[in-house]
Amino acid sequence: MGLDNDHEDLLNKLQEIAKRKTANNRYFTEFTGLIGELAVCKHFPCYTWEPDQGYDAKDKQSGKKIQIKTRRLQTSKNLKGGRLGRFGSARTTDEKDCYDFELGNLVVLDYNFNIAEIWTLDMEEIKCLEGRAKERKKNSGKDQKLSGLNLSTFINNKKANQHIHGNYPSARESLMRTYP
Repeated sequence: MGLDNDHEDLLNKLQEIAKRKTANNRYFTEFTGLIGELAVCKHFPCYTWEPDQGYDAKDKQSGKKIQIKTRRLQTSKNLKGGRLGRFGSARTTDEKDCYDFELGNLVVLDYNFNIAEIWTLDMEEIKCLEGRAKERKKNSGKDQKLSGLNLSTFINNKKANQHIHGNYPSARESLMRTYP
């Protein structure tokens, strides 16, 4: 298993508190990223949670560093139109990006802060996607602050691997269950 007992207890406690905080449709995102990181490490037994500058976990078998981004279905009715935090380190168009990981995971959490889906792309593809977005922003002459990728850009990428979790056959089905 990718999590030791202490980390698994932490994940369970964070999920429990987050569910309480979101009762009665209250907006609460403070734990979402951490829950996603820990949940992915629990899902993939070869992952160990080792957060450091530029990555969140390591694959014990391959030694690859993994960056994990998390979204919860209930934060937007337009999940695929939402944005991720940037994988690269640059926050403005004039900063140089650093990508200190080999794999990027996007984890989608359901209403109860459990994994609905995980999507994986390699760092080179993410770097290319963010690089094109950065160039478009730079050429627009507008605000130089960078945004992360749209979820649809990540999810619809032909190179992305999808890992379905639980009883969710797809992101669409997850959304339909969430917003009947």
